[in-house]
Amino acid sequence: MNFLKQIKLIKNSILFTLFISLFAQAEHPRDQWLTTQQILKDVDIAETAYKRIHPGYKRYTSEQELTNAWQSIRQKAKQDDGMKVADFYLELSSVLALIRCDHTKVELSKALKEQRNITPVYLPFKWQIVNDSAFITHAQNNSGLSYGDELISIDGRSIDSMIAQLNPYIPVDGYTDSVKSTYMSDSKEHMGGAVDHFGALLWNPTSIVNVKIKNESGELKEFNFNRVTHKVSESMSTGSPSCLLYTSDAADDMQCVD
Repeated sequence: MNFLKQIKLIKNSILFTLFISLFAQAEHPRDQWLTTQQILKDVDIAETAYKRIHPGYKRYTSEQELTNAWQSIRQKAKQDDGMKVADFYLELSSVLALIRCDHTKVELSKALKEQRNITPVYLPFKWQIVNDSAFITHAQNNSGLSYGDELISIDGRSIDSMIAQLNPYIPVDGYTDSVKSTYMSDSKEHMGGAVDHFGALLWNPTSIVNVKIKNESGELKEFNFNRVTHKVSESMSTGSPSCLLYTSDAADDMQCVD
């Protein structure tokens, strides 16, 4: 069995335990509570398997540092008598990122993936980081945002503070940490960029997002927008069809038209 197939089996076994109790539950999948025993079992499986079959397991990070990271998850689970699914996903992501292999990551469960197209957690515009600053690259008609506006904060968090919080979860090859900034706003390895993908689990955002920008004239402006689902966010990133933001309170009012 090749390496990628073995890794997939590890992911599947972890996800089975992670989300075994989601069916018949009305609670959001990210808020499901996992018992200490569920977490300890998954961590034991993951640590043993990655140590045994990953060819670059300790190439960039010492085995002791990785052992300490796995043990940290166990300690948190014991201390808190379990852990939410969202927190466990983030903990596992941070450990796997230490391996420094961009193919080694935690997959969202089917339930969480489906929820991304039910509960709107994505930003209703596209942006990217250039020279340590964030800029709007695609904004909906009549939104008040323009191409080139500098993005100052999202829900009161500065771009720098979000980058600092999210960096530990982003897997990269070797010491190519400089590419992490490109994954903040968009990534095909996850369901969107780090701010959307990991932020939805880390910050539990509401359906309304507060955004502060600085336009080309240097004027500071503040907006409140409806967040959108993953499907709508992806339609914006392709550029076709174009998406228009309407003004009612429903997230579905972000509609795509030819």
